[in-house]
Amino acid sequence: MAEKQCDGLDKPAAVQQCRAPVPCSVKPSAAATYRWKTSPWSACSASCGPGVQNRRVSCRLHHGGGGKESSLRNNKDTVAEDARCQVAVGRTPATQRACVHQPPCASVTSVAAVASADEATDYGWLPDDWRDCSHTCGKKGRQVRRVFCYQKRSGKIVHRRQCDRATRPPRKRKCNQRRCVGHGSCAEILQKQPAAADKEYVLNILDRDVSVYCHGMRSGKPTEYLTLPRDNENYSEIYDQRLKDPATCPFNGERRQNCPCDNVPVPSSGLTVFQKIRLNVTSMRVDTKDYTFTKQIKGKPVPFGEAGDCYSNSKSGCPQGRFSIDLTKTGMRVSYGTTWVGKGSDASFWVNKINENLKITGRCGGYCGSCVPDQGLTLEVATP
Repeated sequence: MAEKQCDGLDKPAAVQQCRAPVPCSVKPSAAATYRWKTSPWSACSASCGPGVQNRRVSCRLHHGGGGKESSLRNNKDTVAEDARCQVAVGRTPATQRACVHQPPCASVTSVAAVASADEATDYGWLPDDWRDCSHTCGKKGRQVRRVFCYQKRSGKIVHRRQCDRATRPPRKRKCNQRRCVGHGSCAEILQKQPAAADKEYVLNILDRDVSVYCHGMRSGKPTEYLTLPRDNENYSEIYDQRLKDPATCPFNGERRQNCPCDNVPVPSSGLTVFQKIRLNVTSMRVDTKDYTFTKQIKGKPVPFGEAGDCYSNSKSGCPQGRFSIDLTKTGMRVSYGTTWVGKGSDASFWVNKINENLKITGRCGGYCGSCVPDQGLTLEVATP
């Protein structure tokens, strides 16, 4: 078809920006170089005989002149992604090596003697660093770590069945077993601080310290809101277009401005952007119809976590209404028990749960149809 036959229609873009997952090998500048920075080797894990040494390795971007032998002085280096050094310099230096502590153990006279000794004495447990505590306070804090079995002569990691299970170091332990300092609610803060203003406070929610915005402190009946980072996408939409032939689903369901739609308005249509959401810190339920901290882009307010349209009644589903929930960096996530259901006529919907429920996106619609959280929208504290 000749292009002139499409005059007056929006032409899709032929070029778009993209970013490769592997960084380019071009150096930032003539005076800036990527390099590996290594810490000194730790002491040998064994007080005598063979053992293991460890060290930390990190990728650094060094600013300033000098060749490969120039040292990192005056804090002129910044931490960079390992992939940068792998491209610019080469493979990551070893973080572990075998060592033999002198003098040899009393029970043996040489490394060769260890090799010929009972096999059980040639293997040992090597614990990794403890991971961050699951809770910052309260009684539920737990830490975990990996524990490896290794061969003492070579320092190589081997299958755990080679080591004596009875001597394995613990892989779990309690941590941060202290009383949480955060208050339980905004009302509790107001009771202890009568002049407290509306702002972010640290509340203790399910034995975790979470930043919550206290609103209406001067009213004497404050409420809690979870602040949504500005860069996150949190919106709900009832799409405002309707097909002339609702039995179809043009463009394979892709939304386009030049859709074969009529000019009949959809009374319930709207697009709402959320900046904070009202949270009941006791039940952990979100008041999805609280629009105190929202920006109405067009039409009527649409509840948080809902979407819909009056676009199509195609049997294969052709939803155009959209919603997005992004709780990244809030310390909360959508509970795993939260599900969505369709409402209305010929309802169809697709819901995607991303990054352990930190983000939820959905497309919903019908003729007219929508999707809503079944039994309400509930949050839970995100695991670090």
